[in-house]
Amino acid sequence: MVYVSSDSPGQGAPLVLLLHGYGANEHDLFDLHRFFRKVHTLSLRAPLVLAPASFAWFDLAFTTQGIAVDPDQARKSVVLLNEYIQAAIHAFAPVSGKVILVGFSQGASMAALTTLHLSCLLYTS
Repeated sequence: MVYVSSDSPGQGAPLVLLLHGYGANEHDLFDLHRFFRKVHTLSLRAPLVLAPASFAWFDLAFTTQGIAVDPDQARKSVVLLNEYIQAAIHAFAPVSGKVILVGFSQGASMAALTTLHLSCLLYTS
């Protein structure tokens, strides 16, 4: 599920993608769109369902050694997010493909992982 701001910044405006944290949903950060001007703002829902209206990008386990991450799920979510970014670029045609990822908590981790993933793709192609 995606929420898109109702503002119409015009063709070529940059994209801002909002990525919520563990246990939240696409509504969590959406009000931030009021602070962004002249951009298309999209708020995304993570793919894993934890409970009604509660989603995650990847599973976490709280162990005696600390928080454990499921790396396979994290990789799958990075690939999924990358696919969404490409679709959003195609749909909104931002000038120079400019996309800004904004995340909170687990969403910030996804923003960093996805940025690193895309950077690696650029430099290995």
